[in-house]
Amino acid sequence: MITAARSLFPGADLRVVDARDLRLDDRFDCVMFSFNGIDSVAYSDRETIIRQIATVLRPGGYLIYSTHNVHFPRASIWLNRLFVKELVQAWPRIHVVARSFVNRLRMYWQQSCDEEVPFAVVNDVAAEFGYLYVYVDIPQEVETTLRRGGFNVVATIGNTRQTPGFGSEDNWVYIVAQLIAEA
Repeated sequence: MITAARSLFPGADLRVVDARDLRLDDRFDCVMFSFNGIDSVAYSDRETIIRQIATVLRPGGYLIYSTHNVHFPRASIWLNRLFVKELVQAWPRIHVVARSFVNRLRMYWQQSCDEEVPFAVVNDVAAEFGYLYVYVDIPQEVETTLRRGGFNVVATIGNTRQTPGFGSEDNWVYIVAQLIAEA
């Protein structure tokens, strides 16, 4: 993606960095974490990422990201049933169905759920069941993870909506948070 972006925007300052270790001298007005990208790292690294982003934002700067919703009904089904309807939805493209089955068999056993936090590591339909993603409790994400990281949430919007808010029908939620300005 960086290569493609550099060809489109040759003068832009584009970097590949690990969100868990942002050693940057620059400060930014806004940081955007790509489409559910935070869900690709371990849940235990989530607060580290939020704190690291806070170190590169100017006071009052914005963090924009999206994250999977653990209360989305299909998440529970993907967690608890090996064979799910999405495995055959690509029929008759048999090569896609076969790849989905192989990926699902490989990834299903690596899923987990922590009811206390709550969060879950889910093998969902993305990339033909090729990955594991962290699904979080959105209110807890807002009230705990972001507030501890020094942020106030400005807006949330579920992926099925055109207005602010979210519900269990939203597989993921977009979050806009503002770094609390120092007094």
